[in-house]
Amino acid sequence: MAGFQIEQQPIQGWGTGHQGERLFNTAPAYNNGPFPEGPIPESIFGDSEDERNPYDAIYGELDLHRVYGQQLAIWTHKNPDTICLFTPIAGDSFMTIVSYARNSLEFNTAVDKMMVLLPGHKRPLDMEHVFIVKPGTAILIVPLYDYMVTIEVKQLAHKIDMVVNITMSVLELKSRLQAEYGYPIDRMDLLYKDKPLENTRFLFEYGLAHSSTLFVLLKVKNDILVHVETFWGKRYHLYIDSCTTAFGIIASILRRTVSHNAVDIVRLYELFLPKHTLVLYLGSRVIDWDRCLGFYKIESGSVLRMSTIGLAHEMDIRKVPIILDTGDVQKLWVSKFDRWSTVVLKLHGMTGYPVNLMKLVFNDKFAIDFSDTIGSVSKTDTIHLDVEAIKRDDDFLYGIPLKFKIAKGITEVLKVAPSRSIKSVKDTLERIGVPNATMYDFIVDGYSLPNNKRVVDVIDEYKVPIELSLRQYPVFIHGHQNIIYKMLAYSKETLATFLMRVKMKTGLSFQDFLLLSCGTVLDDDERLPVFSTRITIKSSIFLIPRKQFRTFFVLYDDWMTKVRIPAHPKLQQIKDVLWKDRKVPEGGLASIGNFMQWYFTANSKDGTRKQTPLKERMIVYEANIGKKYLQMKVEQPNRSKHNRRLSRYQRGKKQRAVSQPANHPTGQFKLPQIPRYMSADANRMGGHKAYNTRPRHGHRVKGERQTGGLRSIPRPVYKYVEPGDQSGEPEDGEMVLCLRHDYTLKTSDGRRQSHFH
Repeated sequence: MAGFQIEQQPIQGWGTGHQGERLFNTAPAYNNGPFPEGPIPESIFGDSEDERNPYDAIYGELDLHRVYGQQLAIWTHKNPDTICLFTPIAGDSFMTIVSYARNSLEFNTAVDKMMVLLPGHKRPLDMEHVFIVKPGTAILIVPLYDYMVTIEVKQLAHKIDMVVNITMSVLELKSRLQAEYGYPIDRMDLLYKDKPLENTRFLFEYGLAHSSTLFVLLKVKNDILVHVETFWGKRYHLYIDSCTTAFGIIASILRRTVSHNAVDIVRLYELFLPKHTLVLYLGSRVIDWDRCLGFYKIESGSVLRMSTIGLAHEMDIRKVPIILDTGDVQKLWVSKFDRWSTVVLKLHGMTGYPVNLMKLVFNDKFAIDFSDTIGSVSKTDTIHLDVEAIKRDDDFLYGIPLKFKIAKGITEVLKVAPSRSIKSVKDTLERIGVPNATMYDFIVDGYSLPNNKRVVDVIDEYKVPIELSLRQYPVFIHGHQNIIYKMLAYSKETLATFLMRVKMKTGLSFQDFLLLSCGTVLDDDERLPVFSTRITIKSSIFLIPRKQFRTFFVLYDDWMTKVRIPAHPKLQQIKDVLWKDRKVPEGGLASIGNFMQWYFTANSKDGTRKQTPLKERMIVYEANIGKKYLQMKVEQPNRSKHNRRLSRYQRGKKQRAVSQPANHPTGQFKLPQIPRYMSADANRMGGHKAYNTRPRHGHRVKGERQTGGLRSIPRPVYKYVEPGDQSGEPEDGEMVLCLRHDYTLKTSDGRRQSHFH
């Protein structure tokens, strides 16, 4: 077509990065979907040469000329304890490695993909992000698609479908659960096929497959006090755990509105007042029903507000007149779209009558169903409150108000019949929301009340608050071969005593087994009381075999060798095993060592890495130079243990090398030290570090050392600003920091000589 031209456009997203990485931001993500359903085909492409595998095009672009003659470690998730060595020679391309993996390692591009672990990297990279294969590189074969697994939390009746990658660690999966649902990491155990998962291990080590089910066990600690304000005018104080959901709080509050003999409260209110008609606020934020309160970072002393959707949004608010049993008329403000259960709850807040024993009669003809919508009520309609059923309740008629001292000045009043046993009172306390009330002892005047005695026989003074004391609580020990032992832990005994009883109960020695709690080894101080450790009420502790070594089979051509690595090794131990034993060919030491470093040291020992925020590392140096006031933010020097061992000269040399740019000539144009609160006169005395000038506002700088009346300021580390790095300057410009300090000193002959820094 005349006049029609195709303008060539540059390819977007391509570019070369450092260390052989290829930057391709627009590359498609092949593993962003879950594992496909149905049988896995052997190949998704035909046998025709014209139909080429698109993954082969990606693999064929990698450059191997730097690793010719050196062994590359190849690992597959199908055999996680096997490492194969492959030696590329001149003329080989990466497709040679792909062919070897297809023939020897069952590599199938329909369900698997290759990733490259470059030396010094903590995570493997996709093939489209790598251009050059460097010496020491390891090849990993992982699933092409992420797996869809089910996370089941039986304690909260939750089932979650989640897409996970099996190359992620157990700690990373727990972090996702905490970020998305609020489950605390330090109170969570993950189980797969009745085996606990350690935080520092990968998911592929446990043989996790598609459509697998992981179970979550939560360690409950009711140590958060929250105050809940309800729409019927009462305020409740609850001790909860951060794993508690919003629906758990609502269920606990609604239990207090019914009589003690009511059992299935949740089903009762699911009919009268479903949870989708209620709303729970933390300030102005709505709390999701199925998420743990830890997701909202609720702290002790927080105030929650519960209301209905109609009342919260003031949708068609109107008065409903109710004639009480005393003959008085009360007008209640409710929404037209609320249910009659809202009216009954407001009556409960006024009179204290149990909700399940009240009845509303419309125009003296028929009883109102609490699950019906209020709708329109005319002025001529009459609604009577019938309390005939309440007169048959022993707790309401003959009940004695008992006051229970929960903790921290919080008391709970419970009205019970004198003929009830202490055991039944404990059951009622637990039903209305007092956590673990059945495990506590009732203490009156220093004496414990027996469970089988009646209230009238053991309590003389009803106005004295009853204290709750925890003496012992159950703990579950998961032993060898799925045997579960139930033990009673005494709260005041030491951890050493408890461990000795565990050894006698199970008959297993701690020399062969470890105690695992929340994914980490139980290593608390044995002198602490049991209740002060991670062993809480109804917690589960797992006895796992103490595996001293992990064995890897290294295959190379027609021979095989075994490499034994400690279960939790240090980097030096990995080096000693590989370099001293000399069981692996020298050409493959770097590649296998790179793989071992990723395999064992992807996480720290406790599974967490703490990094100090930049704001905490920055301190402000101030000085008066001449007639000008200077204020400068610099980063604190490294105060690690290794740096403290260096001499003063070595520290200064190291910091000068770090603080200077790459093109800066060493030893020239050194930037001056600007100690905080140091005057210009003090700086002219030769730049002394010690001085006795009082700091402003009387506070000390983080990192200062004080000896007598002198203060020592650490050497600042100056940060150079790159062009266009949030400095307000244009990207094509360059920002240069230059500090000049002029002063005059007298020489020995009395003449003045000018100097500058």
